[in-house]
Amino acid sequence: MRKKSTRIHCTAALFSATVVALFAGTAEAAIVINEVLGSTTSFDTEYIELFNTGPAPVDISGWEIELWDSDAENFGGADAASPYFVPASTTLNVGDYFLFANALAEAAFNVTADELLPSNSIENSS
Repeated sequence: MRKKSTRIHCTAALFSATVVALFAGTAEAAIVINEVLGSTTSFDTEYIELFNTGPAPVDISGWEIELWDSDAENFGGADAASPYFVPASTTLNVGDYFLFANALAEAAFNVTADELLPSNSIENSS
């Protein structure tokens, strides 16, 4: 039996994402990328929000977000400290969110990240 493995790839320059998931067993899951905010021109308030739209809780332990660089000299390469991992023992109940965010986003939106990102991790252009 294969262990569930999920990797989420984001190319913030295009604000596109591809989600690839392999699930063991027959559990139905509907984890979506609900919101993404990449670096902006004045403040680097950045976050990626996951949301469970499904009918049951989902263990997302070990899932990862891989961010790709949009700078011309490193286009398509891993950006910053990518990939970023969901900590062990993390379950999203129905209607729950998981937030990857940097400290500027935490302050600007008065939220607490579930996993902290370094500043300027999610680029939207060079």
